[in-house]
Amino acid sequence: MAPKKEAEPDVTYTKIPNSILKSVFYRGFLTPKQLRLVSITFGETYWKDNYNGSGWTVRPLRVKDFANLSGQSLSNVTPALKDLINLNVLSSKPGKGKSKYYRVNEPKYWYISKLPDKRKDKVIKTITFE
Repeated sequence: MAPKKEAEPDVTYTKIPNSILKSVFYRGFLTPKQLRLVSITFGETYWKDNYNGSGWTVRPLRVKDFANLSGQSLSNVTPALKDLINLNVLSSKPGKGKSKYYRVNEPKYWYISKLPDKRKDKVIKTITFE
């Protein structure tokens, strides 16, 4: 008998532009709940080389999907997702039924002015928008 071949692991990488990576992970802009949702969007997205924002998620996602993938309750995910869209960190477009496609926008389009004042001060000091 021939030895069984082991399946090769499915190793993929997420290529994220530095301007977005720095802006997302710098202290103060996103809450931990929001950061989890942006991270999920990163993982569900194919990135385009010629654009500093992401492409759209490869599949439409429901709020329930974000909750399951992040380990958060729906009552935590819903307002965090709405905040990310209001801050223009994420954009969405209709999918099937209640699902939507999501993408991460370029940092220069984020609405810093909509942050609470104590967070806004930290963000302006630490984030550089390229």
